[in-house]
Amino acid sequence: MDPFQRLYAYHNAYRLNTVAMREAAKYFIGKHDFSAFVNASRNDISPDPLKHIFRFDVIEMVCIKPLTTI
Repeated sequence: MDPFQRLYAYHNAYRLNTVAMREAAKYFIGKHDFSAFVNASRNDISPDPLKHIFRFDVIEMVCIKPLTTI
């Protein structure tokens, strides 16, 4: 995994269906209520739980391991 992307990307060892993920990402764009995700035990209430998502990108990074020599 790229150490510069570790806070912004998820590493998965299996091949993902990026076409399906890009199609599903369209449903995240728009205005949504995120009040269900606040931490109620800490009284972590957001002043405005309605957030507008303008962009949701699905990118595929492929790492190829070098051949080992014996």
